[in-house]
Amino acid sequence: MSRLRGILSGVVLPSMLLLGGVACLPAISLGGTGLFVSNGQLLGNTSSTFVATGDLDGDGDIDAFVTVDSSQPDHIWFNDGTGHFTDSGQLLGNSRGLGVALGDLDGDGDLDVFVSNGNGQPDAVWLNDGTGHFSSSGQQIGSYPTYYTALGDLDGDGDLDAFSVSYWNTPNHVLFNDGTGHFTDSGQALGTYYGEDVALGDLDGDGDLDAFIVNDAGQPDYVWLNDGTGYFTDSGQRIGASTSLGVELGDVDGDGDLDAVISNGRNEPNSVWLNDGTGNFTDSGQALGGRNSWDVALGDIDGDGDLDAVFANYPRNPNTVFYNDGLGHFSSNGQTLGSGASRGISLDDLDGDGDLDAFVSNTNAMGDRTWLNVDSLPSISLRLNGSAFVAGDRMRLSATVNTGLENISSDLWVIVTLPDGTNYYLQSNGLLSPLPVPMIAGWTLVSFTGHVKSYTFSGSEQTGQYTWTAYATVPGLAENIIPAASIPFSFQ
Repeated sequence: MSRLRGILSGVVLPSMLLLGGVACLPAISLGGTGLFVSNGQLLGNTSSTFVATGDLDGDGDIDAFVTVDSSQPDHIWFNDGTGHFTDSGQLLGNSRGLGVALGDLDGDGDLDVFVSNGNGQPDAVWLNDGTGHFSSSGQQIGSYPTYYTALGDLDGDGDLDAFSVSYWNTPNHVLFNDGTGHFTDSGQALGTYYGEDVALGDLDGDGDLDAFIVNDAGQPDYVWLNDGTGYFTDSGQRIGASTSLGVELGDVDGDGDLDAVISNGRNEPNSVWLNDGTGNFTDSGQALGGRNSWDVALGDIDGDGDLDAVFANYPRNPNTVFYNDGLGHFSSNGQTLGSGASRGISLDDLDGDGDLDAFVSNTNAMGDRTWLNVDSLPSISLRLNGSAFVAGDRMRLSATVNTGLENISSDLWVIVTLPDGTNYYLQSNGLLSPLPVPMIAGWTLVSFTGHVKSYTFSGSEQTGQYTWTAYATVPGLAENIIPAASIPFSFQ
């Protein structure tokens, strides 16, 4: 889901207004660990830009609408309910799609699509027939270089309006919906920036939807306050870095108002801005990575009740995951998701197990990917067999491992602790080497398949008790090393 994810594809509907008109939880989770595993699918080979997720065909699971750059058609991917996606075969438009938002635009109960097209091409509204098949509304909306449009009830009349941000020092626009999916420009020209993204939420606690706009090209970010009728006033704040590309709103510090997490490009770290409840934001001082982040999604990915963050990074930087401590302080969980040129990310329950998974859209014809949230930490069991004593310097032991993760075999690492307490790692050629620092870099994998293996090692003439310890690593987690089992042995 995009923008206020988890609330009907990122849009705020009148029936879902909480705390002054805002959907409080960007993403709803019933569990998960925040550890992600690829489902192995590579979806398409287009230069995707953004993704929005929601139940497009009415079958109860989460599908995906992906916009495509370079004047190629946008794509719809249908989910079979397990997180496996199939191309719907629909090719919608041929403009430069840069952003997409889902919502019931015509009031018929299904999810329609608002596509933002760059390079001065008109934005498009696609209406859903309820089965996931879309037809153009026939509207040619504006001729702005629109980069993203957020949907929400801006004028309080019960339908979904549009707030569009534009690039190239072009004014941003508010479009009013008549309830049938037909949009009219409100006539407001809200600033002339290099707008990249906008998120809607009740920032000042007065019950209507305000706008947080992030800008690129050396310009700060802006907060625009709504008077309740859909007309906006600049709050006067100038926020953040000069290369902001994405923003998500959510109550990250648990104080009941909406804060902002911003993704920044050009190796500037991502930032967290805390709201005082009146729409005034203060930098939390955190620098979350510096990997050229294009998009950010908030959601409770580890099931602890607060909002975590996942960043989509480019041009070949892995996507990153940050856990929230509940007070708005974020720390990396050490996981990196893929190495594609990612432009967009959406958190949603793709496989129907109750936790939040990730759909990542990649540019440069690298194909889109889905990452499934692991329900629980792997249950790793290891059994070491063999004599506790060895003759000379020859050791003979066997091991079997079960990770508890289907179709995923956990790697095993072996450390030998000498009598004086020094740790060495056992290489596959049987040699002992000093334990590298950092721990993982330079380690040599010792493979186990359940049968007996013999290793001759050298590097120590100490007599006394040694300890062989096998460590298992969870795939994709460079820092998550679990001591699975150990066995002592002695030289005779």
